Amino acid sequence: MEERTYVQAELERLFRDWFIRVSAIGAVVFLLLAPLDYLSVPEKFGAFLRYRITISMVLAVLSLLAWKSRKKIALRTIAYLAVLLSAVITEVMILQFGGHLSPYYPGMILLAVFVLGFLPAGIRYHMLLAGTIYGVYVLPILFTDEITSPRIFLTRNLFLLLILGAGVVIRHFNLGFLVRMIRLNHEISQQEQHLEEIIWDRTQDLEKITGEWKLTFDSIGEMIAMVDGEGGIVRANRAAALHAGKDVREIVGTSIFDLFKDDDLPQPLHPPEKMKATGRRAETEFLVGETGRWSVASAAPVREKGEPTGGGVCIVREITALKHMEEALVKSKDEWEETFNLIEDAITIHSDDFIIQRANAAARKMLGDDSLTIVGRKCFQVFHETESPVSGCPSCEALKTGSATTVDLYEPILGKYLEITALPRPGKDGSGSGIIHIVRDITERKDAFDAIDQASRRMQRILEMAPFGIFIVNESGRIEFANPAILRLSGISGEHFTGAMIGDLPGCKDTGVGEMIAKAVGGIPFRRGPVEFTCHRGQKKSVGHFTGIPLEELGEKKALVFVDDLTELKKAEDERQKLHSLLLQAQKMESIGTLAGGIAHDFNNILTAIINYTGISLTKLEEGHPVRRYLDIILQSSERAARLTGQLLAFSRKQVLKIRPVDINATIEHLGDMLHRTLGEDIALELDIESGVRTVMADQGQIEQIVLNLAVNARDAMPRGGRLIIETRDVELDSEFIKRHREMIPGPYV
Repeated sequence: MEERTYVQAELERLFRDWFIRVSAIGAVVFLLLAPLDYLSVPEKFGAFLRYRITISMVLAVLSLLAWKSRKKIALRTIAYLAVLLSAVITEVMILQFGGHLSPYYPGMILLAVFVLGFLPAGIRYHMLLAGTIYGVYVLPILFTDEITSPRIFLTRNLFLLLILGAGVVIRHFNLGFLVRMIRLNHEISQQEQHLEEIIWDRTQDLEKITGEWKLTFDSIGEMIAMVDGEGGIVRANRAAALHAGKDVREIVGTSIFDLFKDDDLPQPLHPPEKMKATGRRAETEFLVGETGRWSVASAAPVREKGEPTGGGVCIVREITALKHMEEALVKSKDEWEETFNLIEDAITIHSDDFIIQRANAAARKMLGDDSLTIVGRKCFQVFHETESPVSGCPSCEALKTGSATTVDLYEPILGKYLEITALPRPGKDGSGSGIIHIVRDITERKDAFDAIDQASRRMQRILEMAPFGIFIVNESGRIEFANPAILRLSGISGEHFTGAMIGDLPGCKDTGVGEMIAKAVGGIPFRRGPVEFTCHRGQKKSVGHFTGIPLEELGEKKALVFVDDLTELKKAEDERQKLHSLLLQAQKMESIGTLAGGIAHDFNNILTAIINYTGISLTKLEEGHPVRRYLDIILQSSERAARLTGQLLAFSRKQVLKIRPVDINATIEHLGDMLHRTLGEDIALELDIESGVRTVMADQGQIEQIVLNLAVNARDAMPRGGRLIIETRDVELDSEFIKRHREMIPGPYV
């Protein structure tokens, strides 16, 4: 096991073991200190005892969890919870008895000593624990307690900070000492293990070497013979004896040259002969007869204390498979060269210092040069005509990171957009051994991508500027795309509209369009409209048409939906119809006014004769004559009829209204007798007149006629009798009222 892993594992084990012990001891100590509560605060003994039992149980549970846990983050979290809960319970007891003067202040000291004195962890974790303990102690006191003795409070704070700081520092140094001890133990155990392994291996080797050497010597399939200075065989293995067709003991003492035919391996070319002449190792390849089998014979001098003894070791092994492999390698090399030159991408192989070692035909064609002028030069000189690597060079990045790097750039020297990939070339030992540099001409692809990007941005602008809503729904009924127009129409934001289910949208759910969209996904197009629905903001929206078209993307069925928003057009149409109705009403009223004007003129002429002759008759009769009373009534009725004709003329716009200040209350009270006679005995008339109402500018005759008309209409509506109440009030008409009665303006009215 590596030292770092061993140290980390040992620290985690110690932290876990010590936390289990400390939490268990803390739980017991917390309970054992209960008698102090009884002596100090007998009236709070019960509450404090519950606190102590609670935290003891929590510590016991956390100790059990730590015993079960094996993960570092879990142990750190459990330990932090234990410290936090212990500090909180202690602080609660402090706040409930004395606050900053509480005798339970040493509890925080005891907690700090337990935590910082026994938990082996890093300094940052201990600083977190120390900060937690101090924060739990001081913050509640500052916010809830009245500091009556600042000196004692500051002294206790300084002492607690001193304890916490000292604990952190001491734990830091102790942790360093502990790490050194663990490392020393690891090193000692590793050395002991290593020594034991060496001793065991050496013992086993010594026990086996004698038997294994002979067994190995005889088991080797290659011919092995130890010879003296004259080529005499001193020792031979079983393969050599089999080659000679004799027993091992029979060939010992014979000449090594007798084992081979002169036609296969003449004596002057025999390795022992060459070794004897040069004093160095010699080797010869030869073909064995007409079998087509190749062998290699070698002879190496035997030395004793660095000096040759004259003898040597001869080894003969068959290399037919090696010969065939060499031929295959040569063929493979030729095929590789052919493939290398057939690749359309420009490929060059560089050394670590950017010198081109090989280049394929595509590279030579791209650079317009041959291998003689490319190979041996720096790659940046060949590709960029610079004396140093260009900015963002992929070869530099690949050498730095050890991983493949690809960049796209425009090379003005070649007038092309290039995709350059640099791959680290591993050496035989696994370390870097240069760069494989691949260059692809992406000019056409770049132009195509630019055209696609331009078309995409044009389409995006069209979708954003389209005056009608567009959205796409997938097979699951979820919206994948929405343009700004549909967002404005629906009143839903883009993040809520895109991704929503089509059945959840009010405009589709309430109108049944959602089902039609689902059918469009299945391949059935539709067009429906105009449809009116309530949008997300609760406003009525009039939609001209929903149009759904089946769509397929990457094999998935979808629906492309267009929505024509005719809200403003609908409003304009409604306004036009309203204006048309008003025009018809105005034309009708104009016709009625013309008719009323003609009738009023004729009726006024008749009334003029009645009034005049009645007046003449009154002048002919003396005062007190009984007929005068009837003539007065005729005259008064004729005058009221004349006022009525005046109103008809005013209605027909053929007489100017007499606008003057009118007291509404006085006018209604004056009409009381006439209203009683008009209504009859079955209908009770009640006048609810508010004193002090404003004076209005109006034609009094029209006011009287309005009241009379209302009374007559009320009488006709109550054939069985009832009550008619006429009220007068000062009112203020606001904008809400005006919205419903557009012919008026806001302000005070009677």
